[in-house]
Amino acid sequence: MKWKWLLALIVLCLGAAAAPAAAEGNYEITVNVPLDGIVKYDSWMRLEVAVTSRDKPFSGTVELRKDPYRQQSRKVILKQPLTLQEGEKKQIFFDLPAEMMMNDWKLHLVENGRTVKSEKVRLPYPRDGIIIGVLHSGDSAFHFLAMNQPGPGVRAPYIVHNLSPELMPEVPWQYNNLDILALGGNDVSALGDKQVEAIKLWVKQGGVLIFSAGPDQPRVSERFSDLLSLKSHEHGKISATEGLRPYLSEIIIPSLDIPVYDERQPLFVSRKMGEGLFLFVNYDVSQEPLASWQYNAQLWQNVFQQHGIQNTLSNNMYFDQLGRPSLELSRQIPQVRTPDPVMMAGLWVLCTHRRSRFVLALETQRETTMGLGHHSRGGCLAQYRDILSGQAYGRIGRRQLCRDKGPFAG
Repeated sequence: MKWKWLLALIVLCLGAAAAPAAAEGNYEITVNVPLDGIVKYDSWMRLEVAVTSRDKPFSGTVELRKDPYRQQSRKVILKQPLTLQEGEKKQIFFDLPAEMMMNDWKLHLVENGRTVKSEKVRLPYPRDGIIIGVLHSGDSAFHFLAMNQPGPGVRAPYIVHNLSPELMPEVPWQYNNLDILALGGNDVSALGDKQVEAIKLWVKQGGVLIFSAGPDQPRVSERFSDLLSLKSHEHGKISATEGLRPYLSEIIIPSLDIPVYDERQPLFVSRKMGEGLFLFVNYDVSQEPLASWQYNAQLWQNVFQQHGIQNTLSNNMYFDQLGRPSLELSRQIPQVRTPDPVMMAGLWVLCTHRRSRFVLALETQRETTMGLGHHSRGGCLAQYRDILSGQAYGRIGRRQLCRDKGPFAG
């Protein structure tokens, strides 16, 4: 008889567990961050959350919460109201500082005070270095920028990240997660009007835009013709010696011609746009003879310096001193929670303090042992124990103590 009650209890428990699982299957949550997930320190980011109702409607809130295991006394919860019909899909946004994503977060669909679906937010940590977003139909376009050196005394590297037109935001402030945006090729023609206007406004607010156009790309240049300030253009060629000599005075430049968008303009033309900077490259960087030239890195290093891009980058750069990107891998593993940065810093201070005390004790022992060679050990050992218990007077006091007890004591 007892086994029947036990069986009934098991069935009841399984039914209770199956109810939340069934509710979870009714909804789907997908998370996206514009610019292919590029997030930079000291910037804001947008978390795009798409919710789909499969078999039943939904009326409640979408909540962004810290992982319960990481919550402190004050809970941080961001909410957005949401109503869905059966089979409907909607997208909502959470705009927040990039540094907030260094914590573990979960998205919750809450209806009538009950969580019907939850999803862990798996995003990389904000990035260090000088981030260059590249939108160009050429696979290796602007690859040489990754070989640039940021400048003396600066550890942050150049990071080149390829983008596609559909990943480009329509809101100017989202481009602040880039230090430089480099455009060129047919992909520029695929940009929407809102995307183009957002890029232009971002440049005027302090962004750095590099635009490359060759002789066979008039439609590409039309999207940014107001920035080029060229009422007309004449396709042609420029001698490599004439175009490159201002930037490479100590290198032997080959005798060849470079196809250009406008032969009346130099190879590089820069303009101040509000608080930002616009650099026009008068040739297609993905085409020969310069696409695979061995001195590209040195050429662009000097271009950045002479046109003021290097100074702009140095003034705006932020470098993370804790090296948090080393923990990115654990963020992608389910049920793994990375340590809190404050806790990590505290452990580092504690370990360093303990190590310093240990080294100090060994050094004190060596100096004290030298002083015990010709005198009674009892008195010196007693004072040595006082030293280790924190009652001595510092390193100078310990050395004086050994001298007083040592063979040369007066």
